[in-house]
Amino acid sequence: MGYPLRLCIVEGNGRKNSEQVWLDTLDEDGDLILKWEETSSEIRIDTEKNFLDLVKKYFPDVSDKEADAILWDKTCFPMRTDEEEIERYLVEYKEELNNEG
Repeated sequence: MGYPLRLCIVEGNGRKNSEQVWLDTLDEDGDLILKWEETSSEIRIDTEKNFLDLVKKYFPDVSDKEADAILWDKTCFPMRTDEEEIERYLVEYKEELNNEG
């Protein structure tokens, strides 16, 4: 089963002087239709758990809930799952907190 896709393409810097082009799919010839597949949730959970451990490397005193919030709100997770990239975000966030206090 496919799902219609609404895509917004923004040209420019996205804030000022930007132009938006909206593309809607209606399951016609040439349209892109997303098809969802169920994957093992264990893989996602294991990946997220590994990254929570990485968060706790930089913030050892946070709870699991706080580590989860840092992972989702302060890093590129889940859009990027490259450990070095997520670690870079964590280092920047830690430095930001240190500079505030």
